[in-house]
Amino acid sequence: MVTPEEAAQLEAVGATFDMYDTDGGGELDCSELKELMQSLGKGMDDCEALYMLQELDGNGDGVS
Repeated sequence: MVTPEEAAQLEAVGATFDMYDTDGGGELDCSELKELMQSLGKGMDDCEALYMLQELDGNGDGVS
């Protein structure tokens, strides 16, 4: 069972994700990931963003 605090955290994460999922596709592409990382103070180039996406989503289904 999810506590009220956990539900609030999940809602906040979802809202933050939606801010960076600018095309509304339900997943972050390279440009969206780069914008997210820049907002966290960690700039990256296209190659770094692509590498990160490939590491996090090894089979390319947008979920893993």
